[in-house]
Amino acid sequence: MDHRLEIQERRRRLQRQKETLKDLQSFQSTTSHPSFHPNTLSGSSGSSNRNRNSFSSSSFSRALKAELNVPPSSSECHGTRPGSLLEHSDTANRSQLRDLLGDNNFSSKLGLIPVQQEDNGKPSSGDLSSHGRSDGSPLQFQLALRDEATENRPNTAIKFHTKFNEILITSHDRRSDHKLFADPGVIAVWNLDEGRGALQRALTANAAISAIELPSISPTLIIAGTTSGSILFWDTRVKTALPINALDSSTTAVTSFHDKQKVTAVKTTAVSSPFFVSTSNGGHMCKWTLSKPEVPITKDTLRDNSTSAELNISSFDFPRTTKLSGDVNNTARMTSLFVGSESGGIYRADGGASSWSIESASKESHEAAVTAMSAHPFGRRVAFLDDVVLSASEDWTIKLWYFHKSQPAVCMDTFDMVQNGRVNDIAWSSQHPTMFCSGDEAGFLSLFDVSNHLSSTDGRNCWQFQTPESKENVQLTSVQWDYISRHVCAGNSKGTVSLWQCTPAFASLPDAEWMGRYLKSKRSERI
Repeated sequence: MDHRLEIQERRRRLQRQKETLKDLQSFQSTTSHPSFHPNTLSGSSGSSNRNRNSFSSSSFSRALKAELNVPPSSSECHGTRPGSLLEHSDTANRSQLRDLLGDNNFSSKLGLIPVQQEDNGKPSSGDLSSHGRSDGSPLQFQLALRDEATENRPNTAIKFHTKFNEILITSHDRRSDHKLFADPGVIAVWNLDEGRGALQRALTANAAISAIELPSISPTLIIAGTTSGSILFWDTRVKTALPINALDSSTTAVTSFHDKQKVTAVKTTAVSSPFFVSTSNGGHMCKWTLSKPEVPITKDTLRDNSTSAELNISSFDFPRTTKLSGDVNNTARMTSLFVGSESGGIYRADGGASSWSIESASKESHEAAVTAMSAHPFGRRVAFLDDVVLSASEDWTIKLWYFHKSQPAVCMDTFDMVQNGRVNDIAWSSQHPTMFCSGDEAGFLSLFDVSNHLSSTDGRNCWQFQTPESKENVQLTSVQWDYISRHVCAGNSKGTVSLWQCTPAFASLPDAEWMGRYLKSKRSERI
């Protein structure tokens, strides 16, 4: 009897799948693509009708669900509630969304792979059980995001959407198995709704993706830098998987403005702004505006003041109080950013609207290339922290730096990761000022507490977690906290992204004022 019921259920699912595919094909044939202009980028539209033939939603989440013909829930109309990473308030819409995104309802052609339990003891995409240490552990494993679209593609960046915490964006390099006819670059849009971690869309590029950014001023836009030096844009309201600036042959933004050098970072400031900055390992720094994305506003070449040689920029980050200006005639407003180079040097670049230059360099340096930088996120609350930045390096270390005006940077602490190899990425927690995490060559997700309040079982101030596939000689290539620091993500060199949940152990951590006093004392010891 159970066998018959199972067969009937499978037939119903197959019928729903066929009907959904038919609806989607009909919807795609009647949907027009918005053109690439400032109004589109800011999420506005000339039409207020939100029916099946209109793709004019200004909300990232509604734009995604419009493709599946799912009406927006009440929680989306007013934004996601704080802390509701996997929740929606509208039960009916949640049930309908589960029908569309859930178990085996879609074929792989739509970018969704049926969730199956694995036999080798490793967590599958739908396995929500904890595989981390449970007694006093600050993190517990939740799920692993896997799909054939990202399989064997090293993860290069992870971003939680700035407005909707249930949407996760990941970028991926070329396939490591060199599969024929595979797109060089892929950006994956994941839906964490209901804890499933389904792939919503797979966006493609004609070059490997090295960096991504999600501007908060435009919730439907994805900006990416490539290994060929191009800056590409995707608007999630457009049905095609290609970049929107590749659809028009007259658009010049696909051309490399970084002289075909790898784009090492694309970032905007924490202060909402239409401007963003991209850097390359050839030393070029370009500033862009979303109102005219065809060409950069400015293009500068950063040079080491002591040698006049071009800096091979490998990473950079903005202090949290930085605000970019687009008025090239405004020389009064100065902004700063922290820069790491392939030679291991740490610098601060200052500039106005028209040009940038290196203002100060560190007395010390890494012994190998800087792989990542993370400015302290509490600079708005404690002014001292606005000059604090972390750097990770191929020399198996993490360093904590302090910049004071035009003086050389002071290294206040060094975290030795010699047993783990090169450190590929780091990120401060956005809610806990003493915490940061890293991903390394050995495949470990490491969690650090500089206050020593969160000691591990061996008495150290560092917890280390084995992620899925970490025992298979797989590196962790990127890490990222969500905006409320309840979850942390880690991507690896096989394309898998794991999601971890923070436990109540974080409740006892010191505040930003304590962190400021602690770092001031460390600075006094070093100066």
